[in-house]
Amino acid sequence: MDKIVKNKFIIITFLIVIFLFFGSITNTLVLNNRGIVVGMGLDYDEGDIKVSCQVLVAGNMGADTANNDNYAVLSSRGKTFGDATQKMKVDSAEFMSYAHCNTIIVSRKMIESGELFVVLDELLKNSKITENTHLVCYDGDPEVMLKQKVGLNLMASFSLQRMLGTSEEYVDIVKCSIKDYLKGLLEGGVVVLPEVVIENKMDEPTQGNDQEGEGKVLLSVRKGVAVGDKGYIASLSEDEVGYYNLVMKNFDKGTFAVTTKEGMRSFDFLSKSVKIEYEQGYEANIKVELELAEGNKIMDNKKREEGDKEEVARRISESIKKGIEEMVEKFDKKGADIYSLADGYRKEYGEEKTKLDGEKYGKMKVVVDIKCKITT
Repeated sequence: MDKIVKNKFIIITFLIVIFLFFGSITNTLVLNNRGIVVGMGLDYDEGDIKVSCQVLVAGNMGADTANNDNYAVLSSRGKTFGDATQKMKVDSAEFMSYAHCNTIIVSRKMIESGELFVVLDELLKNSKITENTHLVCYDGDPEVMLKQKVGLNLMASFSLQRMLGTSEEYVDIVKCSIKDYLKGLLEGGVVVLPEVVIENKMDEPTQGNDQEGEGKVLLSVRKGVAVGDKGYIASLSEDEVGYYNLVMKNFDKGTFAVTTKEGMRSFDFLSKSVKIEYEQGYEANIKVELELAEGNKIMDNKKREEGDKEEVARRISESIKKGIEEMVEKFDKKGADIYSLADGYRKEYGEEKTKLDGEKYGKMKVVVDIKCKITT
């Protein structure tokens, strides 16, 4: 009896060893043939969709990351997103894993083609990419942007993730996920994407390391691109991004500046409330209330008079009012509703009345009312 028990123990132990041995080999092979995508680019050129993937190569893990040996940018083309990625898989012998892809850089040509909605929808259905992945527009080939070195040797996709992945929302930075994009276009509205630009090239070496700054860039995402169901509509300046966010987004931080006789003064955002009311006759009233605090106080800490605060608040209010009104006019000329006012009117009065009022009045009358309060 003891001999039988002993033999069973030996057999079980042998099977466990075999399982662990071959399991480790299989896992190694799977990792070495898996391309972990950390950033993606989508471009449109001569009827083809070009897909670029910034890949963490598992086989190189443990190499000197200062030389970016762990990363490679792979590109392929096809008539569809699926065709392009299948070709990439065949050419590179890598199985692409998108679960860790946090940023997709989209070219202006991709947006203008009108194919982006279809590509993103296919990407969500056929991969494990998250719907919260950030979208960023770039006026050029996304492959070029993915290959940029940023700051302390960060790859562009990681730098963009740091700028857009924070939980804090800023008045001068717009964010757009795959989910936001698809939902916005399905509802017939205007979607605004952040636009990445190379703000500065770090040509000067830093002290102590002759190569530290060479060939590296600084990126900015403070501009935007407005997109509709037919593709690209218009670009937004840094100020216009702020006017868009003031009405359409919730944010935690922001700075408002105004020039006075004492020079430039900045005011930090404390709180805001936005209310859009609709009146019959095809009219929308945008009401914004802001509370700000002095950002750069005068050196002698001289207490400001109430009249001074009221005057500065009035000037800030007028500046924001003018900016929002110009935004409405700019997009109205392009046949686009940047603040989704027609949709709000439709929800208030119904589809039939909105159609009749639209035909009768031509365009919606928009009244902007800004109230700003400055606290010490």
